Amino acid sequence: EPVCMGFEDFYAGFTSESDKGFTCEPTFGRMDRKNGDPVVMKVSFKPTGPARSVEATLCVVLPDDGEQWTFNFKANTMGDN
Repeated sequence: EPVCMGFEDFYAGFTSESDKGFTCEPTFGRMDRKNGDPVVMKVSFKPTGPARSVEATLCVVLPDDGEQWTFNFKANTMGDN
């Protein structure tokens, strides 16, 4: 949900150490002001390769406000069939 007093541009992406099977949409946009409509972010994971544990860290940055949020994701894959 929006937490800033005004509209804020944002950028979202996974750290370089994150498993490449994770994706996020949207990767940029504009957040509404506080108490406005929330931004819905969809995080997906498409496993590849053998069964294993995977991790990813998503960073959402508000450059004009100097804010950043991080979200950690973990999954266990079943491997290719």
